[in-house]
Amino acid sequence: MITYKNKAQPLDIIVVYNPKSWLHHLIHRVTGYKAGHVAIYMGDGMITEAGSGGVIRRTWKNYKSGSRVYLARVLSLTESQELKIREYCFESERRPYAFGQLIMILIKNLFRVRHVPDVSRQAVICSEFIALVFKSAGVVLCPKVHTWETTPGDILKSEVVFLVKGWE
Repeated sequence: MITYKNKAQPLDIIVVYNPKSWLHHLIHRVTGYKAGHVAIYMGDGMITEAGSGGVIRRTWKNYKSGSRVYLARVLSLTESQELKIREYCFESERRPYAFGQLIMILIKNLFRVRHVPDVSRQAVICSEFIALVFKSAGVVLCPKVHTWETTPGDILKSEVVFLVKGWE
């Protein structure tokens, strides 16, 4: 059986939507995209992601039954860019999670505000982290969105990534 795990290549972006998660459901209602979390696949079964405990590297898990998982790939990365991405991920470990930024993105989308401030300058949310990871290598995933305003849906619809496939 072909799954996202045996199709993933190092530095692919994993985009997940779990309809049973209240947070993913809220993100979907606010942004309109069925994308609630993102992580980056480092290879050898390891991912780096920003979650409630901050930025961590860990083995990937099986997402809950019923979750939708996409692989998004930035094509034509140079060796130098790949190295910068890996270095940024490594240096970002233990960076705190930006709970306040989630509220700002909620305000932005609910009240149709054009931009919101970065209220958690040293902390990151998952999609901001992924945007910063690629920005560190000179790749802007979402050129019309500040990194701190980036949502998983923005990454999913980015013109810079190729969607490999979605799995449920």
